[in-house]
Amino acid sequence: AEEVKLMLSESLDGFMKMGLGLVASVFQREQEINRMKNSITRTLIKGGPDLQDRELCFDVLLLSKNLERIGDHAQN
Repeated sequence: AEEVKLMLSESLDGFMKMGLGLVASVFQREQEINRMKNSITRTLIKGGPDLQDRELCFDVLLLSKNLERIGDHAQN
C-alpha cells in the first residue's frame, strides 16, 4: 500500500510539473508492485488446502490485486 501511495503521488507530481524523472520512477515502482502482487499470489497458492483462514487469504489476494490495479492506473 505504501508503494502504491508513493507511486500515485509521484505520478500526480510528474503530471503537474512535467517531470520526467518522476515519471521514470513511476514505471519502476509499477514493476515492483507487480512483483509484490505476484509474490503474494504464489505464497497464498502454495499454502494450498492447509491454510487455516481461507477468507482472510482471499481478502489479501483481492487487496493485492486492487492495489496493483491502482498502480496500473497511476502509471497510465
